[in-house]
Amino acid sequence: MINEALRRIVSQAKAIILDIEGTIASIDFTRKEAFPYVESHIEDYIMKNWDEVKNTLSLIQQQFVLDSKEISNDVVQLPSVPTSENIEVEKCQSAVIGYVKHQMKNNRNDPAMKQIQGLALQNAFRNGDILAHIYSDAIKALKIWADESKLIYTYSTGSRATQVEYFKHTILGDLSNFIKGYFDTSVGSKLECEGFKFICSSAEVDPSEVVFFSDRPKEIIAAKKCGLKAILVDRESEISLIREEQDFLGHEDGKISSFTEILSDS
Repeated sequence: MINEALRRIVSQAKAIILDIEGTIASIDFTRKEAFPYVESHIEDYIMKNWDEVKNTLSLIQQQFVLDSKEISNDVVQLPSVPTSENIEVEKCQSAVIGYVKHQMKNNRNDPAMKQIQGLALQNAFRNGDILAHIYSDAIKALKIWADESKLIYTYSTGSRATQVEYFKHTILGDLSNFIKGYFDTSVGSKLECEGFKFICSSAEVDPSEVVFFSDRPKEIIAAKKCGLKAILVDRESEISLIREEQDFLGHEDGKISSFTEILSDS
């Protein structure tokens, strides 16, 4: 009976907003494959793609100043942001590598760290070094919703550029044709209304015509406050955000463990 109600909610929706990690893709892929790959290849990436990486130096420098009291003495001091061609490139590269490795080791996901991590991950997808994971039931959902002319968007903490490469290089090929648009937290936090309102405005749909899927109860609450329908996806992963946010359960319109539970032809 509950699934019938959820099927009606999804069937009547004009747009779908999807969280990625833990919802349509495995958290294990991100934590056990993607991030470890980036960590083991980050030094090589920075050295080979310095022209791209150096564009993040101002952001890294700002973050370094904020973190300076917490960073251990064994991390190489970052040089000033380069303003001329006479900078010591090797010293700067070494400092950035030391900083990035330190942030990774200590699980610090600051904007500078996430930007370089994202660049390295995009490069890995483009080169075919790793392929993005998508659950089979999520792929089925994408195909059905596309046939129903629903607008499908992603909303993730990963950068928009990384999301694009993710869907272009999946285990089942290029799935980017199913996605109308990609959004990251530059449009607003997923724990607040601003980002959801921005996406609905961009899609030119009323929030009541949108269904948001996520594995995070806190994100579900934010979407509901904005007037969206929201369904919790519980994959029962060993790394479950639902267990971490149990106190925030109960606001969702319903909970599923697979999209097949609410697809119209299931």
